Amino acid sequence: MKENNINKEIEILKSIQLPKKTNSYSPIAHFDILNKIKNYSPIHWKLMNYNIKLTNNGKQLFGTVDFCTSGYNNLISIGFRNSYDKSVSAGFCAGSRVLVCSNLMFTGDIVKLRRHTINIVKDLDIIIKEIISYGEKNAKQLKNDMRLFQSIKINNKEAAEIIGDAFFNINIFNSSQVNVIKKGWIFGDYSKNNGLNEVCKQRTLYSLYQACTHALKSSRPNTILNNYTKLHKYFINLN
Repeated sequence: MKENNINKEIEILKSIQLPKKTNSYSPIAHFDILNKIKNYSPIHWKLMNYNIKLTNNGKQLFGTVDFCTSGYNNLISIGFRNSYDKSVSAGFCAGSRVLVCSNLMFTGDIVKLRRHTINIVKDLDIIIKEIISYGEKNAKQLKNDMRLFQSIKINNKEAAEIIGDAFFNINIFNSSQVNVIKKGWIFGDYSKNNGLNEVCKQRTLYSLYQACTHALKSSRPNTILNNYTKLHKYFINLN
């Protein structure tokens, strides 16, 4: 992302009024979260992009900060959520992207949450440092997981059974997202800019996984971190 576009995203966050602090409630500014992630990132991580999703007139936030590294994957993403209306706690996780795929991949054991109570600023510093430290280790694990998924061939019937179970029993998706997954699996646009990639043309567990992560982009800020991590854990347990 160009520097002026990054600055534009930051200015949007700065323009949203922070609610007042009380004895039991300590809000954290959306912008401060991005700034802390940037400041605590290792010197060899190059900031590439901010991805911000605001709802409820800016009171709820979900986003990622993408860094380019020379590690196991091309991009490491730090996911975060926040709210100004007490609807969700502050949350963080580490994940990865590959340059040919815009979908996020978060493993199932790295979500860190913190309620907006006293000492949240101090605790967030610790949590963000921990999440960033986990990022590179996470990238190695995700690469291994993707290789495993690519080695497992599935057909349409098996894909339908997996998605049906994830929808009805695990509650990872809503009905609209199920339709997006079906479309991605059967008629996927495998261009580099549309979330899928050439490897998805093969009928494997990886192809279905990418269709799922693409669909989860429409999740609400208060559920999106959990949905991504639940999805990854679910797919791992299929093996």
